[in-house]
Amino acid sequence: MSSLEKLKYNWSSSGILLQLILINVILFIPLNISASFGGNLVSYFALSLNFSEFIAKPWTFLTCMFSHESLGHIFSNMLLLFMMGRIFLVVTGFTHWTKITFLYLFGGISGNILLLMSKFLFPGMLAANYALGASDGVLAIALAVGIFCPDYIVHLILFGEVRLKWIVAVIFILSTLIDLQVNTGGKISHLGGAAFGIIYGWQLKNRNDLSDWFTAL
Repeated sequence: MSSLEKLKYNWSSSGILLQLILINVILFIPLNISASFGGNLVSYFALSLNFSEFIAKPWTFLTCMFSHESLGHIFSNMLLLFMMGRIFLVVTGFTHWTKITFLYLFGGISGNILLLMSKFLFPGMLAANYALGASDGVLAIALAVGIFCPDYIVHLILFGEVRLKWIVAVIFILSTLIDLQVNTGGKISHLGGAAFGIIYGWQLKNRNDLSDWFTAL
């Protein structure tokens, strides 16, 4: 097996969660190296909340959900993505990569739409000029699996057996509802991602998979 074939095999066999994490990590490195040397590479990947800048860089609507500035931000998001993603795959039995990718992408898209609408309707409410991070997509996955299988038992160190719905509730409250004056824009976009996850999980519970068209496409 050639080096290229080995790379392709490892990529396909690693699972969609590790692939999503790897994409985030690959982007994290140059963004932070650039910032260390006074560069502004972040502006080419983060979602600008200035309408004219956003129109000039429309790709940022997608790249922002794979971009992070701080080590703590990417670590917490990727840890939560792996944990909730694994539970999602276990309880749903889904094996096709498009299912969780759909949730991640459209959770991020929903968060971005809500954030841009909020900036347009209430321009004085948001101090931030741009947004980035995987939180919206990750919360979409967490809320979806929490709605779909709320009584799934998770074994936590120090806490023992805990129902998934309580874990998801704590994650949502801590990341989104506490102190709305801090990172207001981020928390607004979190609401968009979480809302999409709730809708997806509820529909899936009623045997209506909203990602079927995405998988077929």
